[in-house]
Amino acid sequence: MFKRSIFFFICMVCSCFAYAGKSQSDVVVFSYNRPMQLYSFLESFVANAVHYENVTVIYRAFDQTYQEGYLKVQDAFPTFRFVRQPNANPQAKFKPMVLEHTFSGSAEYVTFAVDDIICTGLIDFEEGIDALESTGAYGFYYRLGKNTTYCYATDTLHTMPPMRHVGGGIYSWTFAEGDGDFDYPNSVDMTLLRKKELEPIWRQLYFTQPNTLEGAWAMHADHARQGLCYERSRMVNIPLNVVATAGNRNMKGTPPLEMLKLFMSGLKIDIQPFQGLLNRAAHEEHPFDYVTR
Repeated sequence: MFKRSIFFFICMVCSCFAYAGKSQSDVVVFSYNRPMQLYSFLESFVANAVHYENVTVIYRAFDQTYQEGYLKVQDAFPTFRFVRQPNANPQAKFKPMVLEHTFSGSAEYVTFAVDDIICTGLIDFEEGIDALESTGAYGFYYRLGKNTTYCYATDTLHTMPPMRHVGGGIYSWTFAEGDGDFDYPNSVDMTLLRKKELEPIWRQLYFTQPNTLEGAWAMHADHARQGLCYERSRMVNIPLNVVATAGNRNMKGTPPLEMLKLFMSGLKIDIQPFQGLLNRAAHEEHPFDYVTR
């Protein structure tokens, strides 16, 4: 019995050292006046994501009413870091905050997300990193898959690029061989990337919010490189309402203040119907129900 216990102890220690040596991904989430949607993202993330390191939420609350909503989200997810943009000149403070919380820490990879995402299936960051290291691909795109045949932003069907099976349920493609979302490498919608490739570019960019960050970053895309995705996408972005003033398609939906009131009354978005969703677009307007938190 004693020998068996020693054996299992040694196996556990070896396993811990083996995992500790692996690269991991930090996760940086952007949110503005949407505690309800942020709660849904984090709830779906916790239910589906494994093998990540630090999760940092960079958020902006217009006033104390929204801040109270964000405090409820923080109470629900106490292991994540929440960093509030100051209301005094928030756009000027955005870039320094993003650089600090993206490139600090020991993780060599980072994954970005926005608050109106709902994770729909298993996201194994260790598996994604291993695939990036073995293929040399630029990024892993959890929003894409063979099921995402429609581009919401351009309201067109994708020309699906040739997809190459690289192992397990993972496929690669060359950006230049696709269009729409498949030729848009620099996205903050659940994309796993190497910090060392981002940092020199991001420090030169001018941006004041996630949308202007994407716009400036897009100008540096290398369309000759490859992306990776699962056969089926693992998230969907629900374009429910507009909070940013730059670069958004005109969306109709529930105003943020109305959603805040529902959230403060004790409700949340029911994310269960989204589990295993086979969406045809990375951004897709879906009906949903509210349930008690």
